[in-house]
Amino acid sequence: LRRVRAFSPGIIGTPTLTVVACVDRAQSEKFSSELYHTSKLCVAMAVENLLLAAHALGLGACPVNSFRRGPISRLLN
Repeated sequence: LRRVRAFSPGIIGTPTLTVVACVDRAQSEKFSSELYHTSKLCVAMAVENLLLAAHALGLGACPVNSFRRGPISRLLN
């Protein structure tokens, strides 16, 4: 978490849990750019459902979209 936070300025404070939702661009772009955009939408909907579930449990949650793609991609392999 410490290393992920180092490359993600949008993470404020020290969260208890971090969920990283990803799209494998190399895989989806092999087929078509439309599939890549559809897969991004699917990830966005999955994150929305995670946020709604957290809220239903009385937990705070916040999506973060400010991160350095290269370092995070290498860090998470």
